[in-house]
Amino acid sequence: MKLSQRIQNLKPSAGFELLKKAKEMKAQGEDVISLAIGELQGKTYQPIRRAGQNAIEEGYTKYSPSAGREDLRKELAKTAQNQWNFPISSENVFVANGCKYVLYIVFQSLCEKGDEVILPSPYWMSYTPLISLSGAHIKILATKEENNFKVTADELKQSLQTNSKIFLLNSPNNPTSAVYTEKELKSLGKILMQHPEVIILVDAIYDRLVYSGKFAPHLLQVCPELKDRLLALNGASKNYLMTGWRLGWLFGPTKLVKVFSDFQSQAAGCANSIAQKAFATAFQDCEEDIAQTIKELKKVKELLINSLKEIPKLILYPSEGAFYLWVGVKNFIGKNYKGQTLKSSRDIMEKLLKDKKLICICGEEFGRPNYLRLSYVTTPSHIQKAGKRLQEFFLELR
Repeated sequence: MKLSQRIQNLKPSAGFELLKKAKEMKAQGEDVISLAIGELQGKTYQPIRRAGQNAIEEGYTKYSPSAGREDLRKELAKTAQNQWNFPISSENVFVANGCKYVLYIVFQSLCEKGDEVILPSPYWMSYTPLISLSGAHIKILATKEENNFKVTADELKQSLQTNSKIFLLNSPNNPTSAVYTEKELKSLGKILMQHPEVIILVDAIYDRLVYSGKFAPHLLQVCPELKDRLLALNGASKNYLMTGWRLGWLFGPTKLVKVFSDFQSQAAGCANSIAQKAFATAFQDCEEDIAQTIKELKKVKELLINSLKEIPKLILYPSEGAFYLWVGVKNFIGKNYKGQTLKSSRDIMEKLLKDKKLICICGEEFGRPNYLRLSYVTTPSHIQKAGKRLQEFFLELR
């Protein structure tokens, strides 16, 4: 049986593969610590759990409209309108089964062979296969360390070409945890206003998980004049501990919301009705929970940073949002570990897994060799143990 070429070129998500590996190792009794997957510890916040139980008992288990339940779309529109301070209607909201699926629908609906998607690196590892499945060409925009891996206006200006279809911006960023300032976003917005043919896709899935302010600054907030061609992606997974509920959405022009809804009506029907009802009912009751989560994340982040500061020549970059620490390991490439030469950050990742029972993700998966992404969504005790294992490993190199 011959598979399609696009499926032959598709590889599984590295994050989910490592999550599977961690569970297998734990099942075998190994003392493994995972700093790989981007999933907060603990249960979904109680107001949403209760609303979900009520939704089931009250019979909200049928199909919803393909664009999403009207009560949820209204609540999301009202929240976004208050955040960005300009009018947003429920007709500007599209709801689907998780942000990955929203992205899939966007690329399938807007891109075709010959179109170009500008993707800054390092990038979330699922962007590239989702874009490639649409047939579009990916143009990598390599950001610089000295700019904390954020795109500058000059870099964006030089990247835009006549066949540029979409510019994808991710803030707070995965994997670097960098957050664009209002000033930086305004400078990008000025360039984008000079290219009215370019669609702007902003992924702000971690916008509540920031260590300064209530929300991360958003391009739509500082450049509302871009609203007719800007798609603002978000979801419940990260901010509300709802990864398994599969609920994502975007804000966009009504004509595109209609296109995406028609696509979903054929491909999936609608988003999970129970998740939609529960979230619409209770997400605004979770402010104290979010504040407590950020407080706890700050503690474990500082524990990990303090441990890694003890490793000479390891490069640490600011973690301003989300829950990742992006570390540079270029000074260790070429070093010897137990008789073997480390030729890449992938080698380092594999040795940490094999010898230290520590799981992280190498920079190659994010389009940037010589780095590691460490996810600090675990307990303080696990972070301390992970820090000691990292110290042991890097100090053993010769």
